[in-house]
Amino acid sequence: MNPSSLPTGFDWRVYLDLNPDLQSVGIASEQQAVLHYLTHGLQEKRLHRWVSIRPDPVLKGATVFICGTSPEVEVLNDRLITESVSKRYKVLCINTAFHFFDTISALFLNGRFRHVDDRAFKGKNIGQVFTPFDCDVRDHPLRHYHVDVSIGRYLPEIHFDLNKALPHGPTTLLDVVFPFCVFNDVSRIFILGAEYIRNPVGPPRHSMDAVYVDRSVPSMDAVLENEYSQRKLKTWKSCFDSKGIGCFALSARSETPFEKIDLHDIL
Repeated sequence: MNPSSLPTGFDWRVYLDLNPDLQSVGIASEQQAVLHYLTHGLQEKRLHRWVSIRPDPVLKGATVFICGTSPEVEVLNDRLITESVSKRYKVLCINTAFHFFDTISALFLNGRFRHVDDRAFKGKNIGQVFTPFDCDVRDHPLRHYHVDVSIGRYLPEIHFDLNKALPHGPTTLLDVVFPFCVFNDVSRIFILGAEYIRNPVGPPRHSMDAVYVDRSVPSMDAVLENEYSQRKLKTWKSCFDSKGIGCFALSARSETPFEKIDLHDIL
């Protein structure tokens, strides 16, 4: 195989990062990665580079509706509510929440997302897909983006340890979706199904979540995770206030610093 056949910008380390299954079978060097791409990866249309993110002019000044995976989102089984949300707001979904909508602006998949079944997306209009953590996206028909998970990109004065990414669900909202909102200069944020209950004990999820998301392994110590999340939430609250971004919690049991409002009050 001729290395000159490699696409412009090919980085073997990024190739392995984007395809963790290769590392699991012992592919770890530049020579091995290049050989695999030329003999298999190219034909399999494997991802080989991060795609740059540019602000979406459609989101500038927009109100976004963030949909998580907690049981509160079951209210969206009411099609009248879902359609009303879609007409009024730009919808951002985390993991399995996309099931409730036909059209969303962005989908964020984290490391607990087991697989992507193309049938689940049939007939849906999904603008962008973000996969910053290990999950199987090879069969997904849409584009994929890397997201900088460093909160310091937006608040360089904060304490260093808050730049550490939380695992799985907390990371998705605090280290990916919130930066996405700031990066795109949105004006208001409504959050449903990401309530951050204090000291949760095995919190349930909505009915479709178990189909695609592996929650069999705890992400980290629950008390530590909750304390860390609360600190980051307060940091983001300060960030949003300084930038004039309104952020509101729609979940009745939300334990965030954001003002609580009822979903029906914004429809």
